[in-house]
Amino acid sequence: MLRRFVDFRAKLAQYCKLLTQPTTEMPVNVKERQITMRREPKGEMFEMHFRVFVPQLQLAREFNFKRRANETLETLLARMKTNMEKAFGRKLKKTKNKLAIEKGSPQEEKFVQITADIRKDGKVVPHDLTCEQLFFNKKFEPNNIEFLLCGIPFTIAVNVPYIRSIALPNVAMTDLPVYPLKFVMKFGAKENSKFKWYLSDDNGGWSYIGDGFSYYPKNEEVGKQLKIECTPSNGKVNGDTMSAATVNPIQPSPSPIPYRRRHEYTKSELVYPTFRVVSYNILADRYAETEAANNELFPYCPDYARAWPYRRAMIVDELMGYKADIVCLQEVDTKAFEYDLSVFLKSRFKGVFNKKYTVDEGIATFFNRDRYKLLSNHTCYLGVEVDQNSIFADIWDKIKDNKELSERLRGLGTVAQAIVLADEGYPEKITIVGNTHLFFHPDADHIRLLQGGMFAKFLVQVVEKVRTDKPSSSVSLVICGDLNSVPSCGIYSLFTQGVAPADLQDWKSKEGEHVVGLELRQPFDISSAYGTPKYTNYTAEFKDCLDYVYYQKDKLKVTNVVPLFTEEELQAHTALPSIVCPSDHMALIADLTWIRP
Repeated sequence: MLRRFVDFRAKLAQYCKLLTQPTTEMPVNVKERQITMRREPKGEMFEMHFRVFVPQLQLAREFNFKRRANETLETLLARMKTNMEKAFGRKLKKTKNKLAIEKGSPQEEKFVQITADIRKDGKVVPHDLTCEQLFFNKKFEPNNIEFLLCGIPFTIAVNVPYIRSIALPNVAMTDLPVYPLKFVMKFGAKENSKFKWYLSDDNGGWSYIGDGFSYYPKNEEVGKQLKIECTPSNGKVNGDTMSAATVNPIQPSPSPIPYRRRHEYTKSELVYPTFRVVSYNILADRYAETEAANNELFPYCPDYARAWPYRRAMIVDELMGYKADIVCLQEVDTKAFEYDLSVFLKSRFKGVFNKKYTVDEGIATFFNRDRYKLLSNHTCYLGVEVDQNSIFADIWDKIKDNKELSERLRGLGTVAQAIVLADEGYPEKITIVGNTHLFFHPDADHIRLLQGGMFAKFLVQVVEKVRTDKPSSSVSLVICGDLNSVPSCGIYSLFTQGVAPADLQDWKSKEGEHVVGLELRQPFDISSAYGTPKYTNYTAEFKDCLDYVYYQKDKLKVTNVVPLFTEEELQAHTALPSIVCPSDHMALIADLTWIRP
């Protein structure tokens, strides 16, 4: 009892001392005394976060606001004051009663006052200004502006970089990159931020092992865990450091990994007039982990090896090892593009992604940011545009009366890209890169041929526009993709011979959907960089050539192609995908050179 009385006397003495201090001593203390503001570019709303600690009340509260940028300071300050009164009012009243502080007395005036104001250069800011005018303009200087909450100055931090999401994958293997999973940073840039890696030790601590966005575990680190620390930055201001650690220990990677042999052919980066092109169907996660994948398509491949967290490290490692200048990918999940490919490959590449409008996967084209400038990119949704775009009028005219066929074609989400790139060192050299992934069904040779014809017309339109806009430039065409069509079918004839005749058997691949009287043509002199390899897709049930890198042979020539996997490598684990091959397709890698530099 005596101890409680002594404690109370001590606290009372502290309060009385505060009452005798001048008001400039600021009786309210705020952690860091900072208000954080965040607003997305051109966003209508902004967020405010701050924390107030009142020692006299032994009470702390965090305040989070979401307000409109066009709101006046008067409205904002009134809301801040109201919320603080709600948070502290009851305890404030009890404390005053306990200390016998009378209302209207000098002691009350010197005690905690719930107020909110804002000043610039020590002067009160007009309250009719909007938040956007004061905080979110290019001339904003946070050092000259401060909030006054209960008489205490608060600094302002606007759009300080911060990490919204960071985690490490469950699978970390030796000699394969480990990097943040679903890494999301706001108001910062990866290239300006700091990443530090640590390895668990036998004493329960962590030892520093390196810097960088990714880390390649070593054989001697098997059984240990990894941790990453990231300090976000925009180049001027740093945000708070966040960390993440692996749940499972590092494990040995499988061996041998066949694509590592292919890397022996791509050790050197290329320079003008030669550039390296990759086309690769990376097997979308949505198709790799389904019941059909498990029981029918890839039953020979273990579940864990078909899971994206396992395959992602191999795919980015494989792609980076090719040292390509242009990379065309198919079956790219939206999340894989956002959190893996565009993040990990960013040090070398810029990427353009287009999702199919029927499923959450699509195609992506990446280009070497040091070698190329993106002049424009063009997208065509074949099913949507077949009856709307005038360049497809002759095709639509031949199929519009066949309801079953026309509805089937229009219902497909197939997308095509055309990326227009200018060489940074030789801007008069322009390369147009086409990328697509055509419909897969076995009874759809006619559908694929229609789509192939549309793809060709789309590319013709882009090429003609570039030639019109850049009459003095030399324009070449490269076409990549998983066309789901073997060389004996009409698409190969269309691209390499320039024509798909009306009497092709492809036009009759499904009863009731025959295409009659349609001949397709394209004007380019095109060849296949790999010719017609035996396999580009290799599963237990299907093995054939479906993938292509076409090039305009009057503008370009092939100087090298990287050998595909051997049959021994393909069959080492029955087929593709496997514990050492992340996709059911093989990447095509071709070096192309301008004929007249």
